[in-house]
Amino acid sequence: MIRLADNDDLPHCAEVVNGWIDGTPWLQRATPAGKIREMFEGILQHRIIWVIGEPVEAYLSLDPSNGHIGALNCRTPGCGHGSALLETAREGRDFLSVCPLMANVRAQTFWRRNGFATLGLEDETKPVPLRRLRMEWSRYGS
Repeated sequence: MIRLADNDDLPHCAEVVNGWIDGTPWLQRATPAGKIREMFEGILQHRIIWVIGEPVEAYLSLDPSNGHIGALNCRTPGCGHGSALLETAREGRDFLSVCPLMANVRAQTFWRRNGFATLGLEDETKPVPLRRLRMEWSRYGS
């Protein structure tokens, strides 16, 4: 069941992220696990976060001011949680954007399969240099 996150869910969201980082061979950990936990503190003031599971199995974080998906992370990729969370984020919206890591081909495939088009590249310099794709979805097509 999908529900809005509350403050008690946020440490579990951080665990999902940290588990993904530690389990992804091509991704070098640049941010300590404790710092990632700190990044979730107060986030509900600025973002909508939907979660699945108790404790959290998957979550999607959305900036409601611009429709940007900041994160979609799942403990167990491929079981449908990401698609369900994305459908929830689409409800009542005509536009969404996301910037997956260039190296994360699986994520790019997910976003394309769900109607997102690649618009260009974005470079991130901190905490380490990372290249991201800018992808967007519109209810009305491109």
